[in-house]
Amino acid sequence: MSLIERAVSASAKAKPERRARAGEPQAGRPPVVRSGEPVAFSTRTLVNGGDLVTDHASASVFDQFRLLKRPALTVAFGPLATPGSNVLLVSSPTEGVGKTFVATNLAYAMALEKDHQVLLIDADNPHHSLTSRLMLDGTPGFFDVINDESVSLEDVVRETDVPGLRLIAAGGFAPDSLERLNSARCQQVVREIRSGRYGDTVILDAAPLLRGSDGPALAAIAGQVLMVVGSGVTPKSAITQALALLDRNTPVGLILNRAHEGEVALPYPRIT
Repeated sequence: MSLIERAVSASAKAKPERRARAGEPQAGRPPVVRSGEPVAFSTRTLVNGGDLVTDHASASVFDQFRLLKRPALTVAFGPLATPGSNVLLVSSPTEGVGKTFVATNLAYAMALEKDHQVLLIDADNPHHSLTSRLMLDGTPGFFDVINDESVSLEDVVRETDVPGLRLIAAGGFAPDSLERLNSARCQQVVREIRSGRYGDTVILDAAPLLRGSDGPALAAIAGQVLMVVGSGVTPKSAITQALALLDRNTPVGLILNRAHEGEVALPYPRIT
């Protein structure tokens, strides 16, 4: 039985439990921060919303991310690393399976490495849930940089209270996001991201691969891909279709999120 079949079999047996998504916008949140205003980002926003798991909150879940980062770092910096493999795309076949949760916690776990800098980018133009949970709606971000040469990465990179962790919001909604991602300007920005100036590891929280063209376009500029599937939620057909959109030379990992005890699916690299 292949790793995909094992993951899907475990998913089918599990009861499709759906918890309320922590960190969703709530009434009484602070007003939207407008472009040009300084923002001091604290991870407390994510911790309090349940989107960031620390070893104090849940040691077992935190340890899973510590294990998950090891193969990703090996692909990025190991003896077989290739140029651009330090850019990791986190996506999913469809929405609602926790890809942003995985991207955020993986970035946090990687930032705990000694002498290591991580840049977390919200590259999900349609939904940008990470940006919303950080209360950064309305601030300049990734899609502004790849559209406007007067906006630089330096303008949108935000320091955090976690040493070694920086982030970039999604920026303004871009109806032409696919064209922006395929532009020469985007290639220029990608080269700067890969350079390590803002983080030797870059994590892109991307749109689902089967929901529009942005996900596959971003996967084309990433050096490795981590695809999140939901236990009891993601069908095998969606996994197969999503994998077919990815370059077969790109290392791909599969993580089964919201799994019950005994369900393990953290294969790396490519699933075949």
